[in-house]
Amino acid sequence: MCGQSYGTVNGCYNTGEVDGDEFVGGVCGWNGDYGTVQNSYNIGTVSGDNNVGNVGGVCGGGSNSTDCYYLSDTSGTDSNGGIPKTEAEFQSGEVAFLLQSK
Repeated sequence: MCGQSYGTVNGCYNTGEVDGDEFVGGVCGWNGDYGTVQNSYNIGTVSGDNNVGNVGGVCGGGSNSTDCYYLSDTSGTDSNGGIPKTEAEFQSGEVAFLLQSK
């Protein structure tokens, strides 16, 4: 959705593969000061070449997120602002319900 954000990212999702160098996220690579990611999700695979601790399911770094979810086995070692959910939880509609109720 965005490489770097200092604003608001709301209601976005990613289903594709995201691969980069560092600060790689399924929805936002870097969420800077005063930025926020909300009501969003990622089910795509996220990977990075360097500093993979900054690979996240939702944000690659600098996190201020609310009500964001990611598929638990698709990202690196640091969620950076997302709540991990299993494939079964996505398929059951739980995540859709959580996002819809916001």
